[in-house]
Amino acid sequence: MFRFEIEKKLREAKRKENQRQKVTQTATASVSQRSKDRRKVVEDKKDNKKMSALQDLKARREERKRQGDTAHHS
Repeated sequence: MFRFEIEKKLREAKRKENQRQKVTQTATASVSQRSKDRRKVVEDKKDNKKMSALQDLKARREERKRQGDTAHHS
């Protein structure tokens, strides 16, 4: 092989590597964004479950309190 053929192949390989890195960087950014979005959804679900559990607990306490008050007054 001649020197210029080798240099041409090296340039092409370098160009392909640069393109591959650009694709990887954009894919990483979108993967990162998807991960953040997914994490946010999971946290929201946790918050919703936690809030509904707290509301249920509060409702049960109120019901017990009402039953206790009516039992003492009757």
